[in-house]
Order: sequence, then structure tokens, then C-alpha cells
Amino acid sequence: MQAFTLELRTRIHFGEGCLDQAGPEAARFAGDAPVMVLTGGGSVHRNGVFDRVADSMRGAGVPFFEFDGVEPNPRVATIRRAIDACRERGVQLVFAVGGGSCIDAAKAIAAGVGYDGDVWDLFAHGKRSASPIRVASALTLSATGSEYNAGTVVSDWKNNRKLPHIDDRLRPTFSLLDPWATRTVPPRQSAAGVADILVHLTEQYFSPTVAPVQDRIAEALMTICRDRGPATVHDGDDLSARGDIMWASSLALCGLTGSGKVQDWATHLVEHELSAHYDLTHGVGLAILHPAWMEEVLDDASVPRFCRFGHVMWGLPEDGGIEVAREAIARLRFFFDSLGLPSTLSEVGIGPELLDRMAHDAVEHFGDLGGFRKLDRTRVRRILERVR
Repeated sequence: MQAFTLELRTRIHFGEGCLDQAGPEAARFAGDAPVMVLTGGGSVHRNGVFDRVADSMRGAGVPFFEFDGVEPNPRVATIRRAIDACRERGVQLVFAVGGGSCIDAAKAIAAGVGYDGDVWDLFAHGKRSASPIRVASALTLSATGSEYNAGTVVSDWKNNRKLPHIDDRLRPTFSLLDPWATRTVPPRQSAAGVADILVHLTEQYFSPTVAPVQDRIAEALMTICRDRGPATVHDGDDLSARGDIMWASSLALCGLTGSGKVQDWATHLVEHELSAHYDLTHGVGLAILHPAWMEEVLDDASVPRFCRFGHVMWGLPEDGGIEVAREAIARLRFFFDSLGLPSTLSEVGIGPELLDRMAHDAVEHFGDLGGFRKLDRTRVRRILERVR
């Protein structure tokens, strides 16, 4: 294990009824300025989540206004408009009420308010905000873990780029995790969320670094995805399962399973190319690509790690050989299929036209991908070919 520093600064309120903490918590950090309540589409109004948050804010005497219309893959153009609105009103707290895209947008807005330049510089050129304002969240979709981490991903739709930015100051000051707020998420979105969580874990689990503590935490969370994820898809009213998946989502990418390790993230970076060009749901793209990534990086040296994965997840022999490793990958693909997720690009309307460009751009933007195994342009193209 490598040396690391980990500070999990977000105050988490978990459980049914915790949305009522929105006002008291916001009052602690907003000062006299109005709070920007950031939302996506109309779902938070239809399912009552926005009203619960708004009532709590009013009860605590916190002034606020809604900024809506954040896209599923948040656009930098939307971020720019929100930054202008924050500056005009002197906002000191951006409160995202939504899923990971909404929270990612809140972080980008918070960083942009404190940056003397265009916010896209933070993503495209590695710049840092001088003084980000605060971020908070009320989570409505368990998937990205953005409610408990320092990362944000934003798209420049005009130029077909989707890029991450990480700054520990962007960790939400507080996050409200009420399973009730996720009860109306459609099955397909719930399934994509489970895939996102599981791939977050494996991106950190498949590593050349020996770190038994982190690995055992990751294994426990992976089995939660396996055991509890299907209920969130097939029985949307099971708030106990939704709560388990919600907490697993937060823990999967907060730093517990990846600190002190070389991490991979090749699947995520390739998927960013898919969604930058086709506006694909992130978890859907990951479910398509990740088994193909596994097939590409499987070799004699990596067999033990795949067999361990297969043993933990599917009860396969831990001391098996390459055939057991291949079966572990096949079982993962079957698991995603059982959630109703696609396994090929053609199923989501993506043809072969841009495969070369996406393979080129993924490596052009980030260099050879991956920490577990390095992928050049040829290997990335091969992964995309596997799932045509």
C-alpha cells in the first residue's frame, strides 16, 4: 500500500426523514445570501422531493431560488449561466437536489464562481479555482457517489468532450441521503446506477497495488451491489434495498477503497467518449464496456485477481485458472443483463462510424489509459470492437 492522505469532510445525514435537515444545515453555511437550489428535469417536483427541501428551507428562514434544467450529462453552457446567476445574487451555497449529474454541476458552478476566467479551463487545462463556494446535496439517484467525493464531470457538447475535474474543496459540505427520495427512479436508471457503483469499485479493485484493507471493503460493497441492486430495479418500493445501495454508492468513491492504490479508470474514460458523442447514460455505457475491458486486460499475470473477483462475487474457485477468470467476466455480463442493461453498442443506437475517432480521442486527451494494464489506441479500439 502506498502512503495517502484521506479527509472525508462531508457531513452525511442518512435515513428516511433526513430531507428535513435541508434548512437547518443550509442556514449554517449560506450566511445572509440566497441559496441556489439546483435541479434537473421535473422529477424532483413530481415526486415531492423539492417540496420537502423547500419547506425545510422556508422553515429555517433560508432564502433560496431554483435554477433548473441541468442535463443528465451536464453541459458547460448551463454551468456558465448558473455561475452568472450566483455572482449576480451573491450566492455562497449551491444546493443540488438530484442525482450525480446535478451534484457534478453544482461543484462546477461552485468552482467557477471562485475562478477568474472561463470554468472550462478547470476541465480542459487543469486550472484550479482560487476560492470555490460551498456545495451541498440531496441525493435522488444512487450512482456516481458525487454526494461524498471531490470529483465533477462536465461536457462541452459543441466539441464532443466530456472531462473530469477533481478538487477536494468541492466535496459537499453536507449531503442528505434519504432512500425515500429515490423511490420513483425508473428501473432502467436504477440499473444504470448499480452498474456505475459496481464499476467504480472494480476500477479501484483491479490494481497492481497490494492493499488488503481497501480490497476487503471493496469486496463487501461489490456484494451489496450484487445482492441488493436487483431489488432497486425490480421492486422500486423496497426502501431498505434502496438505502443499502444509496450508502454503497457514497462509500464506493469517497476514497475508502482507492486511497493508497494505483487505480485504473480506463473504462470510465472510454465511456466519456461515448457519452460525449451520443449523450449516453453513463452507467449504461459502463455496463456495455466494462466486461469488454476485462476481456482485453485478462492475461496470465492477472488471472489470480479475476479468480478472486469471481470467488467473491459468484462463488467460483479462488484458485482457478484462466477459464475460471473468463467465467467471472461472463457472470458479470450476465448480471448486468439481468438488470435489463444492454451489452452492445448497437442496442443503444451506436454504430461503427465514430469508433476510430473515440479510440483516438480517449488516448489523445489522457495518454495511454489505465493503471492495472495500459491501453493504447489500438487496445481501446479493440474494446469498442468487442461490443459492436
